[in-house]
Amino acid sequence: MLKKLQMLFLFVFVLSTSIYAQTGTITGTVTDAATSEPLIGVNITLAGTTMGAATNLDGEYEISGVESGTYRLRANFVGFQSFVTTVEVGSGTTTLNIELSEDVLGLEEVVVTGIASSTSRAVSPVAISKIDAEELQVANTYTGVSELLGGKVAGLTVQPASGNPGGGIRFVMRSGAGLGGDGQPIIYIDGTRVDNAQIEGFAVGGQGIGALADLNPNDIASVDVLKGPAAAALYGTSGSNGVVLITTKDGRGIGNDVQVDYRSVYGMNTKQQDYDPDELISAKEANEVIDSSPMYENQLSVSGGTANLRYYTSLGQRYEEGLGPDNSLDRQNFRANFEAYPNEALTVTANTSFTLNEIQRPQNDNNIFGWLGNLILAPGGNTYYFTPKEAIKGISDENNINRFIGSVSASYRPVPGLTLKGSIGYDGSNLRQTQVFSPNFNYSGVINGERALYNRENRQTTYDVNATYQYDVNEDVNVTSILGSQIFDRKRYTSFVQKNDFASSSIINVGSGGLFVDADETALHTREAGIFTQHDINLMDTYIISLGGRLDYASANGAEAPVIFYPQARTSVRLDQFDFTPEFFDLLKFRAAYGETGQLPGIYDGVSVLWTAEPYAIGRGAIPEEIGNQEIEPERVKEFEVGVDADFLDAYGVELTYYYRQAQESIIDFEESPSSGLTFDDPPLNVGGTEGYGVEVGLNGTPIRTRDFQFDFNILYSYQKNEVTDLGGAQPIFDGFDVNVIREGLPQAAFYVLDVDGAARDANGNVVTTASGAPVPNVVNNGERVHFGNPYPTHNGSVRLNFSFLRGFQFYTLIDWAADLYVYNNTRSFMIQFGNDVEYAEYSNTFANATPGSEEYQEAADNLANLNTSYDGNFIERADYLKVREMSLTYNFNNLIEKTPLSGSIRNLSLSVAARNVFTLTDYSGNDPEVNFDGARSLTRGADFLTLPVPRVFYATLNLGL
Repeated sequence: MLKKLQMLFLFVFVLSTSIYAQTGTITGTVTDAATSEPLIGVNITLAGTTMGAATNLDGEYEISGVESGTYRLRANFVGFQSFVTTVEVGSGTTTLNIELSEDVLGLEEVVVTGIASSTSRAVSPVAISKIDAEELQVANTYTGVSELLGGKVAGLTVQPASGNPGGGIRFVMRSGAGLGGDGQPIIYIDGTRVDNAQIEGFAVGGQGIGALADLNPNDIASVDVLKGPAAAALYGTSGSNGVVLITTKDGRGIGNDVQVDYRSVYGMNTKQQDYDPDELISAKEANEVIDSSPMYENQLSVSGGTANLRYYTSLGQRYEEGLGPDNSLDRQNFRANFEAYPNEALTVTANTSFTLNEIQRPQNDNNIFGWLGNLILAPGGNTYYFTPKEAIKGISDENNINRFIGSVSASYRPVPGLTLKGSIGYDGSNLRQTQVFSPNFNYSGVINGERALYNRENRQTTYDVNATYQYDVNEDVNVTSILGSQIFDRKRYTSFVQKNDFASSSIINVGSGGLFVDADETALHTREAGIFTQHDINLMDTYIISLGGRLDYASANGAEAPVIFYPQARTSVRLDQFDFTPEFFDLLKFRAAYGETGQLPGIYDGVSVLWTAEPYAIGRGAIPEEIGNQEIEPERVKEFEVGVDADFLDAYGVELTYYYRQAQESIIDFEESPSSGLTFDDPPLNVGGTEGYGVEVGLNGTPIRTRDFQFDFNILYSYQKNEVTDLGGAQPIFDGFDVNVIREGLPQAAFYVLDVDGAARDANGNVVTTASGAPVPNVVNNGERVHFGNPYPTHNGSVRLNFSFLRGFQFYTLIDWAADLYVYNNTRSFMIQFGNDVEYAEYSNTFANATPGSEEYQEAADNLANLNTSYDGNFIERADYLKVREMSLTYNFNNLIEKTPLSGSIRNLSLSVAARNVFTLTDYSGNDPEVNFDGARSLTRGADFLTLPVPRVFYATLNLGL
């Protein structure tokens, strides 16, 4: 027995010694192939293991304890091409020095391709647009996310509703999705789904506050845009209008390095153009009030890291005044992001931000108390026709918002190839609006002043859990499988109170009001949940096949609605890997994708009957408020896209995409039969449908790249069409102003109005006049409405140019344009009605004094008929435009600093001068073809009605890094 134990001990000892002897070390240095300088922070990994390392300050790395064998080693570094090689490891030290080449074309750029998946652009099977926000903000400043995205993504238009700082914005993604919802994408920040509402509260004429105005663009590192169901199917219901994924900045540095950055911006908001006295009688008064105003911004950030922790924190403030009085934004932001690595297998991340935002909205748009209304609707130039100037000054609308957005996530790799991830994200905000009409003045409908309070509390939580397993079937086939679940829970509470009749302007707390006007409160709780899976098969880095789907639940669905499943299928082929492809192609990839998502019903569409309380003179009771449909289900939107990506000559890249969309089961409200007794509301049915298609083209290149000079360009073009194909027999649906329509055979929100062609003539060719002597308009098309164009462009695009020269200077410009765009100029219609239009006055004078039947008389009659304000079509104008949107000139002092003693203290120093909305070329007669007086969410679109134009901004920026 003892002999056997001795033999067993000897066997174990020899075996363990053998195993120990078969471990080795891989070491080396990673350098830039062009400059031979060491690269810091390069990630070195061994495929099929959890082993890896990062290069130190000298570009050196070391991976120890590697069992003997053959491994596939990969080196990754942002901005450089990946390096992959096979390395033999023995019992000693294996030295492998690596040179990385710059990724000029962005082939290795990682893009998000789904809810829990990402890949390099070189093999991505869908069109994903990625924006490098850090690079853009070196010289440019952006009030919000809309300016950061505008003109930089093919197929996406981002339109402000007005020039108010902090105002609402509208995203138009591709050709639009279905008929339901508000047409906006869902937006995530570091994995947290955030509120993207437009908040109006007590109205100021038309403009609301955009919830995205709380975000600080300076904290954003990058933005990925998934444009529709083909890319966003795994995001489930509500993903039909695309998904915008915002990633904020993280820590920098190796060792105990700490980076401090200070940014200061100062500038002025100015009018893009003055009001013209040849068009507006009261132009002088309008130009004096709607005038230039200041803006400034300061931000301090600190970032750094050790081997086990990275951090980024910032404190910033932005203040700006819009054009005209009572119009400002004062935003203060604090952010703290942390990423910890307790061990090789575990990563814990925490991202937090807090915002205090104060926004003042001016009275404007469809509003008798508005500044523009009283300056432009001025009979004979008599301004303040509706409300005296001092009385308007006595109106205030202040909105105070505090908001916290945060997330905590963990990523755990228990065994090679398996990654478990979980995260919780929270977006909580409180908005308090205070609107006051001074008791010192008289207002229409307001007795002795008014104080109105509106409170909105929004709480939404995002839960994500998923598992990713990546494994090699053999040397040529790699599979990645994902299984996960996502839950979204939202609660929103609102309340308001409104009182009139205050004895004095000195005491205007709401309790001192003598006349109760109104008060109420609402509560909302919605939930969405889904289980998803995706399986990606990579064959030799040449063929990619991806299959997936999501099973979805939402509280807005009817109780009897079927289970909702959204499938997804995608593929791509790297044609440049084949011998028949010319060698000048660095990448030639064909891709195709199909996906389905949905658009949720209204909050109460799935109930049988919704009851509400109602007070009466003799008591209180419950009355039915809304009729629902317990079989209602989400509108289903399907999308197929196909495309080609090509990079060639180590300097140029092309992206071409065609997509087709179809919405089915769109939700339309139908009148109930009178015999049902439920005629107070129209219940919803899944009966409608739409179709859309388009083409997106991107061209980028770096034709010149030398030590002292570099020239980059990026050109985008989009073409989009859509059509309402089915309303299930329902009548056309008009907006509240009877101009925009949802109608079978027309694009969504198309202008659909009566058309006038000059003055009517009798059988003898004489101008027909009314009893008052005015020419009668000649209404064409037998008095039936006609399609008058669309409030969004059929064609649009942009050109970005970037010049670096003289080893320090950089010039950047963005030019964007839109064609086949129409705008309803209701401002001019009312200028005419109130006798403040110079041209109309001249036509009227000519017509009154010309000889009837003369050529002068006939021409004046036609002009007057074409400006008759009873016909909206007379004021729908083609509004194609070309804008120099952004322009900046930057000088970086780094080369100079390197030659001074300051090089050890100052890491970066740059100064730039820049402008936004520099120049506009358009045939539109109004001040701005991009505004919409009814805000950013309603069916009313492309309507300019006393709306404040977006300003031209001039500013200077100082960036200092220590």
